[in-house]
Amino acid sequence: MPAAAREALAREFDLTDQAIRNWVKQFDPDQGRCEDGLNTEERAELRCLVDVSPSGYYVWLRRTASQTAREDAISGVTRRRAVRTT
Repeated sequence: MPAAAREALAREFDLTDQAIRNWVKQFDPDQGRCEDGLNTEERAELRCLVDVSPSGYYVWLRRTASQTAREDAISGVTRRRAVRTT
């Protein structure tokens, strides 16, 4: 979204330019159009887990990783693992 359009929306709705930028950035994950970000539901779940216990974040990561692995196995997607060279 062009800066001029963001600024016009911010003025019209009495918001900051950054708030508009954040909403635009969150739109694609919420619509399922990009995979490099958490949608609003996932963000809320993660926030709740971290509020309950700092280790809740790691529980969430393990659950998400296993879900991704299952989906990849079903769809036949293979992912390259990072190899450490020391």
